[in-house]
Amino acid sequence: MQSNINQYINKLSDRHDEISLLIKYAEDLFDKTDDNSKKLYSSICRSISILLVSHLEGFIKDFVKELILDINQFVAFKDINKNVKRHYVSSFIINNENKKLYEEKIKNLIAKFESIDEKLELADGKYITVSYEPFLYKDNKNPKADILTYICKNFGIDNIFGYLKDSTLEIVFENDRIGANNLIDEIYQNLKDNTLNYPFNINYDAYQLEKSVTTKAEKTNWEFFLEDLLNTRHNIVHGATLENIKSHTELKDLEQKTILIQYGIILLLIKNNFTPF
Repeated sequence: MQSNINQYINKLSDRHDEISLLIKYAEDLFDKTDDNSKKLYSSICRSISILLVSHLEGFIKDFVKELILDINQFVAFKDINKNVKRHYVSSFIINNENKKLYEEKIKNLIAKFESIDEKLELADGKYITVSYEPFLYKDNKNPKADILTYICKNFGIDNIFGYLKDSTLEIVFENDRIGANNLIDEIYQNLKDNTLNYPFNINYDAYQLEKSVTTKAEKTNWEFFLEDLLNTRHNIVHGATLENIKSHTELKDLEQKTILIQYGIILLLIKNNFTPF
């Protein structure tokens, strides 16, 4: 049976192709000197700046849904990552009590769910299913660094940027577009080929996604990238500037970073929720 994650990987590639096509149109217009071409070039570049953020926001929502669907499909509740169980059951508890009592309620509710899950499995081979809504950020905020950190933490990855820092994916900050493109193609093929059926057989070793030692005050390249991406989008959408902010070459760099941060999140969340660290 094809996994939900595998179906999503194919859809995500189509989204990436949309941005690449727009960048190609902008590139074709870049050397033209007539006013209409200059205006169209600027309009396309401004649109790409907005779409990159939109696609990243959509990615977070969509991948969380597909991840939860596959967790439900392939993992018994008792075997689900402890962070996922904790966050899910906490959605049933009002946190207005002292910390000790709150933690006790979470512990008891997890035990109750596991007991019910075991009875369901013995009866007809079914498991308790986890809903994805508690794992989404409720306020529909832009995909800032703290939002990505919050969402990934609920799937057991504490400080996502600590794992991305010093990984192979950081080639995208080395002005090596060909190398970054090759890595994007490699990860895509790895995910596409090795998430088709469960258990997944993804090769993680090549990407060096091990947690680096960072402090909260120490921002990573990925966090600076997100700030730049969101600020560009904000200035365009809210009319702070009517001029084009990013050239098509700069947007190509942002596109590669956007794709690789998505692939980094996918790799880490799959690994942590289907293959114990």
